[in-house]
Amino acid sequence: MSKVKAFTLHNDRGMSIADAELLNWRKYYPDDKADIFGPITKYSWFVDDTFYEIQKPKGQSWEILPDASGFIVFEQERWEPDNCLLLDAYGKERMRLTVPWQLTHPKNPESAKPPTSFDNIGGPYINPADGKQGKFGVTAWVEHAGKYYFELDYHTGQFLWGKEIRD
Repeated sequence: MSKVKAFTLHNDRGMSIADAELLNWRKYYPDDKADIFGPITKYSWFVDDTFYEIQKPKGQSWEILPDASGFIVFEQERWEPDNCLLLDAYGKERMRLTVPWQLTHPKNPESAKPPTSFDNIGGPYINPADGKQGKFGVTAWVEHAGKYYFELDYHTGQFLWGKEIRD
């Protein structure tokens, strides 16, 4: 399986930073409201020694998957229940995910109507059914149910379980 290597973020001033470095930098400066790096305008990476780059699509946020097999993308300006995509290592869409409102027990709404939408990578949280630690998941706002964490098998696109997040 091909893997993403050297996933890099580029800003509007021509500066570049490795994805992992930016996340670490933001941990050291959590109160930096101005975000000195600035807006991300382009992503680049390597797969099998071939260079790839894409101008950052408006309103999208890309994150590399834990095993580097591809990306998870959140369409942050789209308040729809299917605003999350899984991409392969080359940046091509593998599947679009829909908020699994069926896993919001016991507050199961009638459907995942807007403004239900995914937010970001979250957790991992403890599975309330068996007490085991999750591995990878996403958070979502589910109309009439609240904020939820959904454990995701990003290879198959299947949601395994959900847990309400209380602030």
